[in-house]
Amino acid sequence: MRTLLSAISGAPVLSHESRTRIGTIADVLIDPKTLRIEGFYIAIPQFIRSIFRFILSNDIARIGTTVVVRSEDMLCDIDDIFRLQPIILKHTPILHARVFTSDALYLGKVFDVQFDTETLSVTQILIKKLFSSIRIIPIQQIKTVNQKGIWLKNTNQKAITLDLTESSSTILQQLQEI
Repeated sequence: MRTLLSAISGAPVLSHESRTRIGTIADVLIDPKTLRIEGFYIAIPQFIRSIFRFILSNDIARIGTTVVVRSEDMLCDIDDIFRLQPIILKHTPILHARVFTSDALYLGKVFDVQFDTETLSVTQILIKKLFSSIRIIPIQQIKTVNQKGIWLKNTNQKAITLDLTESSSTILQQLQEI
């Protein structure tokens, strides 16, 4: 199944093992080379403010209206995960990245990401430019992701355009049909 990142942002995170609510989805870490979700930042409410922990994508049991993790014990500080440090240090976010054609024409910024809930791989990015409609770009059109932005391949394929007046459920439905 595919879903939008915005659809699970703020979603409750539950422990499969203890059947309790742990916190909410606060952010995501996407590997810019593979465009795979490496894991999620979880906001865990404390007395005055929340603390943030990280859960690896391998430790997620299910993603739907809630995110179910296998065990609460799998939550950790992201600095403890050595293999993710290069991604964190490079700081190449996908969300809010600027998107360019191969001819350096600016298309807009990524405002949402569609991903497969089974493989946790990004399938499409949704971009928006001020005063224009939403464009949906399949990841097959992405050539490079770096700190300057996302660069698309030179292709004759046309991007899909959506009307901004559509509801998020309608947009998600249209995305699943692609």
